[in-house]
Amino acid sequence: MNALIHHALSRRQTVRSLRRALFPACDQRGPLLLCATLLLYPMFALAQTSIDERRDVLADGHVEIVNVSGSVEVIGWERSEVAVTGTLGRGVERLEFQVDDDRTLLEVIYPRAGRSEASHLVVKVPEQSSLEVRVVSASIDVEGVNGRQRLNSVSGDIETELAGSDLEAESVSGDLDVEGSGAPSIVSLKTVSGSIEASALDGELEAGTVSGRIEVNAGLLDRARLGTTSGRMTLEGGLASGGRYDISSTSGRVNVRLDHDADLDLDLQSFAGDIENCFGLESKREGYSPERSLRFRSGAGDRTVRIRTMSGSIGICADEVSG
Repeated sequence: MNALIHHALSRRQTVRSLRRALFPACDQRGPLLLCATLLLYPMFALAQTSIDERRDVLADGHVEIVNVSGSVEVIGWERSEVAVTGTLGRGVERLEFQVDDDRTLLEVIYPRAGRSEASHLVVKVPEQSSLEVRVVSASIDVEGVNGRQRLNSVSGDIETELAGSDLEAESVSGDLDVEGSGAPSIVSLKTVSGSIEASALDGELEAGTVSGRIEVNAGLLDRARLGTTSGRMTLEGGLASGGRYDISSTSGRVNVRLDHDADLDLDLQSFAGDIENCFGLESKREGYSPERSLRFRSGAGDRTVRIRTMSGSIGICADEVSG
């Protein structure tokens, strides 16, 4: 028994000596919080798995990325290669990395049961790739990808930039932030409670939300369809000849600012909201109903703006207003 006690004490002294040699701050005079941090650091380091993989792919292939929680950052580059770095969270089984002809799949595989932690991926893809990213509570950030994009999240934010490529982006509670390049594209943006912000878009735009805010600062749009239940909407930018805006809201306010007021065909109507404009026009009440409307046509009338609300107010103006 004495031998066992002696062995245990000697082992404890050895551990203490090793601890003091590796972490001098963890002696009897060291700060308790610093000591605990240094001692627990190796445990946190082991909680994640670093990844660094790459494969040769076609320059204009399709890349699909799937993750549940964490983040996905996608960067377009000039190489015909997909490279992924980052970390897999504790409890994650593996990263599935498959290349099949013109299709590349990157999927974080989570266990069917048990806890797992967030995984963070940085993926470089050929700049002409088409891209699809699906996540749950992870954020998505895309830059430098010229091909078509389909981005889907449940609660994570989505941020992307376009170079004339078409885009579909959807989130339930996450925010969408899209920056165009002035090149024509077809863009569809949808959320439930998340906000939508878009700038420098040309071509066609569809944006919808239930309670989220919509703010669009466009270049020159051929067509725009915006809708919300209670969110506030602002649309600023040019409307092309032959173009059309269709905007609807239940209780959210609608603000539209055009590049100029020439060749307009306005059709505005609100059941209980106000209609304001900077063209010197007066809205009319429909009989004994609280409903108000404003209709106006100038020049060729080939630029159509149609707005409908229930209780949301409407405001419309232009940067250049003819006298």
